[in-house]
Amino acid sequence: HTARNLALMTVRSEVRRRQREEIAATMNTDEPGPSVVAEHLESAMDQLPPADRDALVLRFFEDRNLRDVGHELGLTEDAARMRVNRALEKLRGVFGKLGITGSAAWLGTTLTTSATASV
Repeated sequence: HTARNLALMTVRSEVRRRQREEIAATMNTDEPGPSVVAEHLESAMDQLPPADRDALVLRFFEDRNLRDVGHELGLTEDAARMRVNRALEKLRGVFGKLGITGSAAWLGTTLTTSATASV
């Protein structure tokens, strides 16, 4: 029992360490702030197909979980997750053409921040 508990504790602490490192890595990037994204967001969203735009609006601006997004769009939760991820990648590409670069994860976080700031 002792060996098992020590192994579990080691695995948990390793997972926590990796999470902290990932957070620290995202904080140390030179990605543009939410104000830059907000300035171009409407025109960038207009360039997305309607289904992708709807998925992003439901997920980030209406703060719905993926199950609700899927239900609203007539998709399963997994399909909604893929739709949102692919829409984020497309939106990232649109921003890339404007010279605004960053990862899809950064863009998702920025959209969430922008959505809560505009409420």
